[in-house]
Amino acid sequence: MAARYAPMRIDQNTKQPVQNKQHNPELYGYWLAAERDALKAAAPYYAPRLTAIALQTTTLDKGEDHRGDPREFLRELFMQMASRREIGRAALPAPKGKGNGDAQVIEATVVETVKEEDEDNGDGEAV
Repeated sequence: MAARYAPMRIDQNTKQPVQNKQHNPELYGYWLAAERDALKAAAPYYAPRLTAIALQTTTLDKGEDHRGDPREFLRELFMQMASRREIGRAALPAPKGKGNGDAQVIEATVVETVKEEDEDNGDGEAV
């Protein structure tokens, strides 16, 4: 219907644009709006809208409970890698000494004192 009231038409014999004698600007605008609404409603059936989705995967064993402390999980992972010798002292660069480029050896003694404390009895009061 919009083509019927368009300002120009294609002549069937000459294939040239000619002035349309039935041109009506109000009807032409109405039918163009109706065509646009119909195409908008039909668009999802011809070209589906693409949306981004996120895929979350886990490499942890499904049988284990992983709601624990993530620091404990990282510690276990570190210990496993250390036992396989994937990480260790060889991965760290040696500190450079002064002047000759040799590494300095620093000796240190770590003293750990453990204070004996009463265990919490679970009653919610400070011990």
